[in-house]
Amino acid sequence: EFGLQDFGLYGNLSVLETESDFRTHIDNVVQGKGLWPSLLILDWRVPWTRPAKEMPECPDEVKNDGYHENAGRRCFEYLRAAEKSVESKVQRVTSVLFYSILHKDDIFGRLAEKGYTPQGGKFGYFSKEESGDHLKLEQTIQMLLQH
Repeated sequence: EFGLQDFGLYGNLSVLETESDFRTHIDNVVQGKGLWPSLLILDWRVPWTRPAKEMPECPDEVKNDGYHENAGRRCFEYLRAAEKSVESKVQRVTSVLFYSILHKDDIFGRLAEKGYTPQGGKFGYFSKEESGDHLKLEQTIQMLLQH
């Protein structure tokens, strides 16, 4: 059975289980507290945060956009905005792999509504239903990292 640990075969792996954790991680990287990833693997549906006594406040954009429903797109947009905010001579565009049970056409359609295309957005897709196909996953990751 294929699992998150298998992604570790491709390099250093950090697992962020919520949209809030993702934003905090990207904010830290922007501030120089960590390294930019070579590749991000995003699911489309993740919770804003874990239940706790003190939880990070949920921004209006998350409340209005369906909480976990479009979290992958919001994380993608947050990443792209963060990359643009970093002053650098080289424009940073991190490769993103959407790893989801949702169909590729559904995800790419929702991204296209926001103006993102796979060529321009440097992103790809791998279905959780195909997760046993390690060769296809490896080819997909290599293709993203080469661009």
